[in-house]
Amino acid sequence: MAGDPRKDELSTDEARMVFSQLSDIGCKRVTISGGEPTTRNDWLQLIEASSSAGLKTAMITNGIGFDAQRAKMAKEAGLGLLVYSIAV
Repeated sequence: MAGDPRKDELSTDEARMVFSQLSDIGCKRVTISGGEPTTRNDWLQLIEASSSAGLKTAMITNGIGFDAQRAKMAKEAGLGLLVYSIAV
């Protein structure tokens, strides 16, 4: 999401349900990506929901505005891997 959410974009609760369903069918890992996932107000909640569902959670970000504080919050929410994308 960059700006206003799309009409078919998953809500936080819908994403929680998807993470739970993925775990139920044996999925082990999830990567949250986008666009830029940190433009969502609930990006930390998504990490926490995925991790709480028992999924190893990674995220791909462009890194803009991703400082030490955000990294700490993401780790505390359960993020196991952070990948920065670089456009050249």
